[in-house]
Amino acid sequence: MSFVAQNSFNARKRVLVVEDEADIREMVSGMLDEEGYEVLSAVHGQDALNKLERGFNPNVILLDLMMPVLNGFELLRVLHRTPRWSSIPVVIVTASQGWDAIDLGSSAIIPKPFDLDVLLLTLRRLLARSAAIAQGTECLPRRAPQAGSSQPFRCGRGDRAASDRVARRAARRVLVEGD
Repeated sequence: MSFVAQNSFNARKRVLVVEDEADIREMVSGMLDEEGYEVLSAVHGQDALNKLERGFNPNVILLDLMMPVLNGFELLRVLHRTPRWSSIPVVIVTASQGWDAIDLGSSAIIPKPFDLDVLLLTLRRLLARSAAIAQGTECLPRRAPQAGSSQPFRCGRGDRAASDRVARRAARRVLVEGD
């Protein structure tokens, strides 16, 4: 493994927690800080955008959907349309029911109330996948295949087996359900 890849793999991971409820925001931020993450929190979507604009570059975003000023749906829309933020994994943490991670364009959904261990496990899985992509041991799909298409994801490496693995994983995105 190269020096750069090794350092990026071992770097302290950054998490942006976007949550309007102070108790939840502080609990999650404190727990993640104790686990060794660099945590920045935002009270609503506009606050999160301001922090991103000022240069905070998170490895993952934890996002509530129902918030004042700029809600989670609107923030997701902005993230997806902005090239420098579109590849940041987003974990939705919400009390709203009936949403699907793939439909929302997120990496996972954790329903409130949630188990802190489930949240940590989800973050670790997403960050491990991101590290594998950064090291070139897994490729990131550029877009989902069209409905009815037999074409696998294109990863830019010409590795059809890796492309097929990514397509299968994308088809069964991480959806974490609470107990």
